[in-house]
Amino acid sequence: MKIDFQHLQHAHCESGATSNLFSHHGIALSEAMAFGIGAGIYFSHPFFIKAIGAPITSYRYFPGVVFKQTAKMLGADVEFKTFGSNKVKATKALDNLLNQGVPVGLITDIYYLNYLPEMFRFHFNAHNLIVYGKEKDRYLISDSILEIPVAVDGESLARARFGTGFMSTRGKMYHIKNLSAQVDLAPAIKEGIRLASNRILNKPLPWAGIKGMHLLAERIKKYPKKLTPEQNTLYLSNIVRMQEVVGTGGSGYRFLYADFLKEAGEYLQSDALIKMASRMKDIAFRWREFASKAARLAKSRSDSNFSHQDLGALLHQIADLEKAFFTELKSIVK
Repeated sequence: MKIDFQHLQHAHCESGATSNLFSHHGIALSEAMAFGIGAGIYFSHPFFIKAIGAPITSYRYFPGVVFKQTAKMLGADVEFKTFGSNKVKATKALDNLLNQGVPVGLITDIYYLNYLPEMFRFHFNAHNLIVYGKEKDRYLISDSILEIPVAVDGESLARARFGTGFMSTRGKMYHIKNLSAQVDLAPAIKEGIRLASNRILNKPLPWAGIKGMHLLAERIKKYPKKLTPEQNTLYLSNIVRMQEVVGTGGSGYRFLYADFLKEAGEYLQSDALIKMASRMKDIAFRWREFASKAARLAKSRSDSNFSHQDLGALLHQIADLEKAFFTELKSIVK
């Protein structure tokens, strides 16, 4: 069985999968628009949760929310399912939908996806992909971070669907059941901006949003005294990895959000939003500078001109820029 499905490559797995699924159902939605409507932009540093021995840092909202929020904004009827630890039931449910001609989104542990180069495979339970067919025991995969569709054997896919540990996947899958072909994006754009702005500005948790950026900045300043050299390398490397490798490959999703604001400004005929897109790109470049300097410190290639104190100060500056940015952005769509 093979569904007539158009694979398009994108920068990020979930917003790419969201774009491709909605496009399949007749709504030509760019990845940037999906990411913006889905309020994907975010920041968090829950230092008490560790992956590969280091605290995690995230530059986007929780996995699955971009698709779910986009569907809600656009009035789509969608279905999510999880299966506990029952791989047999999960496989049957996936096969049933494929037999009905329905492409299915999965949230997987990237470590078990053996079509990826080994250097990109580590335990990360938040990788989105779309299954659009099955040939014998091989599933046809549209993984939007790849240039072309691929295939994976059933056993590997089942293991990926049931990744364990933090954010265990439990066979999670989702699909669009029904969607109107006529959609006005304007209300969805405005609500997506308001939601993202509120999350970043007003999160009461000290490790989330703007507060989370300031928290990480202060923690980085203390790394030389609190961590061993090996831990320092691991912690800083993981910050960079979550921003530039697991993320969109460019400053923690900020470039993608800038593209959304530009497209939203054109759709709404708002010069103010188009100007904000340019400002967000400037912030994205500051994040890229932060990653570059963090990588140098991680490799102990710093010199007397830049220290952990300087890196923390740079992150404080970025946090202040984002606070001013999202405060103004929210007022534009108020």
